[in-house]
Amino acid sequence: MTNIVKTKFGDTEFGYIAVTFTDDGWFYATEVADKHKRRVTDWLYNSETQQYLAALAEILKVPKEHLLKTRRGRYGGTWMHPRLAVAFARWLDVRFGVWCDDQIFQILSGQHIHYDWKKSRHETSASFKVLVQVLQLTRQRLGKTCAPHHYSNEARLINWALTGELGKIDRDGLSSGDLDLLAKLENMDTVLIGCGASYDDRKKELVQFASEQRNRAPTSGLQSVVLPLRRVAPCCALGKQSIEPASIPDATDGQLTDG
Repeated sequence: MTNIVKTKFGDTEFGYIAVTFTDDGWFYATEVADKHKRRVTDWLYNSETQQYLAALAEILKVPKEHLLKTRRGRYGGTWMHPRLAVAFARWLDVRFGVWCDDQIFQILSGQHIHYDWKKSRHETSASFKVLVQVLQLTRQRLGKTCAPHHYSNEARLINWALTGELGKIDRDGLSSGDLDLLAKLENMDTVLIGCGASYDDRKKELVQFASEQRNRAPTSGLQSVVLPLRRVAPCCALGKQSIEPASIPDATDGQLTDG
């Protein structure tokens, strides 16, 4: 199975329903059929569907069996080829069929919002790695070592600025907007650490910055982020000596201290 693209379709008698595709346009039919209280087999064994399958297989020059996939376990059930999915979706609901057609086009053309999310998710991963490196180098310069809780402290501090909670965040469940703000907070914390800001100063600046970003009116295009460093010490050079950073860990839980 290739990468999963999850989205939602609204304005149905069932409210919003989850819809799952793959990034090559295959459609998770069982999931949606269950939401509509219908069965995939009822459609597949319909005589018109059998004719449609035969014609589509002939045009695509593939066996009919290649237009369907069955999966066990997670996402278990029937998956449909992109060219077959729209016909099935239209059988469930005409408006849903039109929506699926548009979703599949956006996925296959690389224009789907999912790709913005993937980009934002990658940026948060990269920005946290840079934060860890700067934290290691800064503490080494002061003759200190890094313990696991130092990394988790920063992750929890950023979680607090983003959500108001210290607990772990499921980053895969965040929206593109939240991921973008998370990356900005990680970049800002990195600068503050390099400038020698205390834990309390970093907390205050990050919380204020997150609040300001949420209150800003959305704008189009790229925009620069002004880091509010008015109340912290000026940045110092890390020194010219060569310092080899230790291996970069993932964020883990730890005690929230400034040690």
